[in-house]
Amino acid sequence: MNKIYTLYVDGGCNKELGGYFSYKLLPDFDKMLVSKYPLIVMLKNKLVPTSCSIVDHRGFFTNNIAEYAACYFALKEFREKFGLSPVMIYQDSKLIINQVNGTYVSNYPHLTVWRDEIRNLMTVNTFHQWIPREKIVEQLGH
Repeated sequence: MNKIYTLYVDGGCNKELGGYFSYKLLPDFDKMLVSKYPLIVMLKNKLVPTSCSIVDHRGFFTNNIAEYAACYFALKEFREKFGLSPVMIYQDSKLIINQVNGTYVSNYPHLTVWRDEIRNLMTVNTFHQWIPREKIVEQLGH
């Protein structure tokens, strides 16, 4: 049986820092990868998929965009390092999880393209589940 990796992701924004996201991969309990990037760095380095918008229809950066970016970049890095290995993604945004899984409709084009980019990285061995904010804080330290 293949090992199922665990990926914790989170994103957010505030007036002082702008957007951020972080994620932690637990391939083994003794081995961790932690990444934190300000989203503006991603834009300057052109790592954001060209079809994805970093702002909403009003020109604002939002928590939803940060949550989508967190999931996208974490899964992208995971696929680059571990290929099609099974992975369980834990996130505290029910909106993002349900839009990616197809339970909720995405009404905004700027979120739909992020959703589609994530779906393109998913396989039948990719699982996406909600966990409470406290568990994310416990794993990521913020």
